[in-house]
Amino acid sequence: MREEVIDYLQSQNLGSFTIASEVPWTETGTVLYLKNLKKIYVDVDAFTTDPLITTFTGLNITNETTTVRVYFANDAKQLPSNYDEVVSVIKAAKDINTTAGYARREVDVSTSYDNDRLITEIELRYIKLT
Repeated sequence: MREEVIDYLQSQNLGSFTIASEVPWTETGTVLYLKNLKKIYVDVDAFTTDPLITTFTGLNITNETTTVRVYFANDAKQLPSNYDEVVSVIKAAKDINTTAGYARREVDVSTSYDNDRLITEIELRYIKLT
């Protein structure tokens, strides 16, 4: 899903924000989105499988969740004028038209501060029954 999210974001008008092709940190653990303000980073897919229904006959139905996290930072003292629009566009990535058969799509947004930088993390979850 990472590539689909990147493709979707690259097709959107995000003003002065840009899309990175690399992951949000280096091999040494340097957090790139703190160094490169207004650059949007998409992390690699994370997968979880949770049992939903288990029967005596051996039939197991599970929720398989693919999670994609999107990160960016900007100056907290002077918020970009299109900040809310950028967040809305990224949140809309949960509705990317895929053929993977996702039954549910969820999104959460969280923010935090690092000195004078506002860090935004958007978690996109794509859930299907398997």
